[in-house]
Amino acid sequence: MALTLRVTDIEQLQAQRIGYMAVSLTEYDSDLEPEIAEGSVLEIGGAVYEAAADEPITGWGGIGNSNDVYILIDAGTLGAVFTLVAPTWSTTKQGWYDGLDRYVAKLYKDAGGDYTLKRIMAAAQQTLTDATIPKFVSDVAGILLRCKVIEIGDWDMDLTDHVDIVHGLSQFDIRSVTAMIRNDAADANFIPLSYAGNWWVTSLWIRLNRTAAGTFDTIDYDATPWNRGWIIIWYEV
Repeated sequence: MALTLRVTDIEQLQAQRIGYMAVSLTEYDSDLEPEIAEGSVLEIGGAVYEAAADEPITGWGGIGNSNDVYILIDAGTLGAVFTLVAPTWSTTKQGWYDGLDRYVAKLYKDAGGDYTLKRIMAAAQQTLTDATIPKFVSDVAGILLRCKVIEIGDWDMDLTDHVDIVHGLSQFDIRSVTAMIRNDAADANFIPLSYAGNWWVTSLWIRLNRTAAGTFDTIDYDATPWNRGWIIIWYEV
């Protein structure tokens, strides 16, 4: 079946606005509270809307820490809302929707309640559920790999030499693990744990160890509550 030509100029203009989204967030590159930025333009269910000023987003206080969070535009009120409910992709509306509400962004509420990992939900982006995490072909024929990222959460590295993080996978499927460590100075440094530490895997958790008297065994890595960084796991599907 071939594509259908939009015959009139009006039909072509209407077709071009389906799924249109030119949305940006304030504080996009920080851990501070974002708003829908002034000048953002968004199509919702056939109508196009614009933010005449920075638009505040409600609902953050009711969301627990250490959660993926979405930003939607409520089709009834046209207000921006934080939610834990994941959207689905609508092929007819060409956007991320839950009912009539259109989703525009995703972020993470970390262990300290900060607004982290902000990203706009563009058309090509997938929701990161187990069923939709992209698969990657390995060098071994017939083997597919997926990537899982886990927040480390609190770890006073000056006080404690290790932390155990539940991985939620089969130990025998895990093929690679790395860990990125944040210092306390407003993310001035990101350093791989392997610089002064190591890790090992059990059936339940990944133990991260820091080397005694090493780079991480200092007051520069003792803040709590604080997300100490991330574990990146490659595992076999």
